[in-house]
Amino acid sequence: MIPSIFKIPILLIAFIFLLPTPGDISLERKLADLHEQVAVMQVEMDKMEEARILQAKEYERRLELLNHEADRVKEVQDTYVLKSNADATEKAMRVEFADRQARWETIIQGLNDKIQILTSFKDNYQGQQAVMTVGISFGIMLVGLIANYFFNRKKGT
Repeated sequence: MIPSIFKIPILLIAFIFLLPTPGDISLERKLADLHEQVAVMQVEMDKMEEARILQAKEYERRLELLNHEADRVKEVQDTYVLKSNADATEKAMRVEFADRQARWETIIQGLNDKIQILTSFKDNYQGQQAVMTVGISFGIMLVGLIANYFFNRKKGT
C-alpha cells in the first residue's frame, strides 16, 4: 500500500505523462478520468485514515485493559506462595513438629514413670494398710482374749 503522502506526487507525474499528444483521443476525457481516479483515491485515503484512527482507539482500549489486568495479576500473585518457600516452610514445620513430639514423648514418659511410682506406692500402702488392719484386729482380738482370760479367771477363783 502506498502512503498517502506519496500519492499526490505520483498523480502529478502520471498527469504529466498523460498529457495529450496529437494522437490522443481527447484531453478532456483524460482529465475526467484523472479527476475520477483522484476522487476514488481520496475516498480510499479517507477510509484508510478512519480505519487507522479506529485501530489506534482499539489499541488504546486493549492497552488500558492490559494495564489493569497486569495490576490484577500482580494482586493475585501476591497471594501465592512460591513452591520453594512452601517446601522450606513445610520442612521447617516438620522438624519443629518432630522436636515438639520428642519433647512431649519425654514428658509423657516422665509422667508415666511418676504414675508407675505412685501406683507402686499406693499398692504398697494398701498392702501395708491391710497388714496393719489384720495386725490391729489380731491385736484387739488378742487383748480381748487376754482380758477375757483374766476376767474369767478372777470370776472362777
